[in-house]
Amino acid sequence: MIYFLCMPQQLTRKEIIAKVSQKTGFTHRQIGEIFEGVLEEIITQLASGRDIELRRFGSFQLERRAAKKGRNPRFPEQEVQIPERVVVKFKPARILREKVIRLLPFVKARENL
Repeated sequence: MIYFLCMPQQLTRKEIIAKVSQKTGFTHRQIGEIFEGVLEEIITQLASGRDIELRRFGSFQLERRAAKKGRNPRFPEQEVQIPERVVVKFKPARILREKVIRLLPFVKARENL
């Protein structure tokens, strides 16, 4: 439990590549090329209007946000028009949600440090 509290809150691309390289025996360069290829393909497909489903991980879905009026935080009396846009929404798979929900007590403890 203490180990989790001391872990960095963010995992970088470089660290992911190193971990996968270590587990698979492939070189960092090979894993890096594959990783970049996967990310590039996900971006390309989302940019072309397709949703992405990665079983046991989650799905990336495109969602339309309607135009709306907002307020300038610096000048609250000033209204600004926020244009209609498309956003990417991530919906985690059930297995990911179940694993992450177990972390709640640890995350609360880390926030109180």
